[in-house]
Amino acid sequence: MNPTQLNESLNSFFAQTDTTRAIFILAVTFAVAYLVSTITSKAVIKIAKMVALRSDTTSNAEKSILFRRVETYFSVAIAVWRAVIYAVAIYIAFTLILPEQGALITTIGAGTFFVVVANATVAPLLRD
Repeated sequence: MNPTQLNESLNSFFAQTDTTRAIFILAVTFAVAYLVSTITSKAVIKIAKMVALRSDTTSNAEKSILFRRVETYFSVAIAVWRAVIYAVAIYIAFTLILPEQGALITTIGAGTFFVVVANATVAPLLRD
């Protein structure tokens, strides 16, 4: 199969609106979102562990409390980052699945998802 045929095959596959294509797009989009989320979260967790270690080794109580707050901010940032990644993934998936519907459906769907996840992420923070 030459590159032109491959390109035409991919273009015709993504131009269709059937269930197999939608499931494929959802699976790939969420797999990429999961990978990005996992890699960035592991990096932030390593930084948070370094901050926690510094908090444990400091002799000043005020600096210890400050480091603990920074560690908590990192934890909240991971949750917010994951919510943003998945909201963007949903938006991209809906845009690819329903290109003829415009941005209305995707904006409503991604916005609703983001509000639900943001509420679940921020509400515990506000209770503290």
